[in-house]
Amino acid sequence: MASEENNEIVKEELSLSEYLEPDTPEILEIKSLEYREPEYGEYLGAIEYSIALYYYENDRKIEDKDVMLALKNIMLNYELEISFFSRDIEILIINNLIWPLREKPITHHEFRLAIDYVLWVIENRTWMEDKQAYVKWVAYVMGLYSEEEEKKYERNFKRLAKKRGMSEDDMDLLLLKSEEDYFSKATDIEAFPGGDIGKSKQEIDFTLMSDEEKYNFLLEKGPEFPGLLEFYIYELAENQEFEKIKKLYSKLSEKHPDFTHLDFLMGVIHISIDPALAKSCFEKTLEMAEKDKAVPETVLQSLRLNISSLEECLSEEIEEAEEKNRSEKRISRRKKG
Repeated sequence: MASEENNEIVKEELSLSEYLEPDTPEILEIKSLEYREPEYGEYLGAIEYSIALYYYENDRKIEDKDVMLALKNIMLNYELEISFFSRDIEILIINNLIWPLREKPITHHEFRLAIDYVLWVIENRTWMEDKQAYVKWVAYVMGLYSEEEEKKYERNFKRLAKKRGMSEDDMDLLLLKSEEDYFSKATDIEAFPGGDIGKSKQEIDFTLMSDEEKYNFLLEKGPEFPGLLEFYIYELAENQEFEKIKKLYSKLSEKHPDFTHLDFLMGVIHISIDPALAKSCFEKTLEMAEKDKAVPETVLQSLRLNISSLEECLSEEIEEAEEKNRSEKRISRRKKG
């Protein structure tokens, strides 16, 4: 759980965007933080250390996909009040980012690139074929393991790496624990042969498809490849293609009414742009999740909090609309009088 100190920060601050500078033409030309790791090490380190700490001290069952969802939620909604975020891992990441951003602000574009970079690093751990490949690795890199845990991780890692035909040099690079060395050699770490190891042929083929081909593929097989569907929808959201998302959602919902992961994604994406739709999607997700005994209570509570926040938001919008209507009527009566 998040500490009281963390929660206090969440209550007091307004939004992460307050700590960011406006973008400039030069900054917008930056497409990735690859090869720029040392320059942005403070921010990347704050994000990755938060993830490692949360996994090691709070939730040893959290999976890489949960971390990715938290990061994407932050990236999509960082302009909202910080109190909007209810998951402990999100709060921890945000609070640990505030300090370097206060000392040395970066722009909105740079902030999104930092999140993108960590998502990319997580993806690059998929060759390990472990749902917790990244969180276990980052806890090791950040030096959180005990001596016994560290040795066990290294043994397991090297055993798998040898099966994959990885050289000793590649293993040494991937097992760097010094943050300074990690960021200074990050490009070498990601450049080892076999970057697509662990990905299915379908996942590799998907990256080579045109946008139309991706759309049609997911329309047919989205529930079979939830990871691909999630990345595609977030990509559309970043490009502001919300009508296309709604069209895909509508068609997939007709074909797969019990595909609750899609409802949850739609809720996250539309929180700030369509609260009514987001609330409806979260309610559908909660209804199905409550029937599944395997769903943790923390997940259910997070959904309830999101729904409650959206209800307050919608209530305020209705009050504002009614007040505007009353004001217009008063003005109209004065003109007639």
